[in-house]
Amino acid sequence: MPETQTKTPHPEKAARELLTVQEKLNPLVFDGNGVMHEALRQQLLEKSFFLFDWVTKGIPGLEISDVRLVGSMTSYFYRQNSDIDVKVIVKNADNAFLPKEGRYLGEVLNLLHTSLLKDKIKCYINNKFVDIQFDYFCLDAAMYSILENKWITKPDKDRFKGITPEDLLANFYETMDEINNYMWQFQMVDGKYSIEDCKKMMEFYRYQVVDKTLDKRNKMNYLVLKMLSSQRIIKKLGAYAIECFNVSLSEIKNDEKEE
Repeated sequence: MPETQTKTPHPEKAARELLTVQEKLNPLVFDGNGVMHEALRQQLLEKSFFLFDWVTKGIPGLEISDVRLVGSMTSYFYRQNSDIDVKVIVKNADNAFLPKEGRYLGEVLNLLHTSLLKDKIKCYINNKFVDIQFDYFCLDAAMYSILENKWITKPDKDRFKGITPEDLLANFYETMDEINNYMWQFQMVDGKYSIEDCKKMMEFYRYQVVDKTLDKRNKMNYLVLKMLSSQRIIKKLGAYAIECFNVSLSEIKNDEKEE
């Protein structure tokens, strides 16, 4: 199925939608008792294990420890066009050449995923895009283990009570200024950034996506991340950082060959 082009919602509309509470969990995903529909669960597991085998082919020692549904589909704040977000939790069982755990293992998995799957494989179920990501850990307000077919953390209808769209917009634009000011500090030399600057960009990307949302009590950071995602800013930031890193790394390899 070809990927459909969706319009980026205006920030004000996105803020209102993110704070709109639905009466029940998405009926396309869960039954009336909050249990995932078995047909969907099996499809998600099949796609997740297939992509894991694809990404880690030839890399021994990596194993799946869990497959989890995260994001808006595990909440009362889903929208009509919400994706199905899946996290495949990977552990390094016995590969001595890869990080055993921690964020550097996550970086390796992210690079493998980006380089092998970008623009090659797109997953859909019932016309819903299934965004399958690989990481060494998973942290979200509500999480459902697809593998074990049970809730890890149940959703809360009152999670964002007291936060207004105006509050969210103000924090969103403040973060936008932070991102723009940070990225403007880097200067290209001969059409590329230094490896050190590329590393800083990637660290900054991870800071925005992971570090700022590690504290479950900071609901605003989570909402701002969702706003950044809805505006395609996070995707562009990550893709740009990886592209710059690849260009700089290629230049280094070419220089070494010439020597």
